[in-house]
Amino acid sequence: GKAPPKLLVGNLDAKRDFSDVRDIVSGYRLGAEKGEGIYNLGSGRSVAIHEILKTLIDASGLTVTVEQDPA
Repeated sequence: GKAPPKLLVGNLDAKRDFSDVRDIVSGYRLGAEKGEGIYNLGSGRSVAIHEILKTLIDASGLTVTVEQDPA
């Protein structure tokens, strides 16, 4: 609480596929039961990191300064 809320970040435009761990575990189980093959588990939807960051900051209720480090 002594320093102002400031977050140093990297590339916020990168996109990732975020999945519920329960869905992934279910996929692992089904893959193990099948016994062979190649499986790519994911939600099939990519989300930009800046969207996730905005959601988390909004949920915190704080006013946060976000500074992007170009390096």
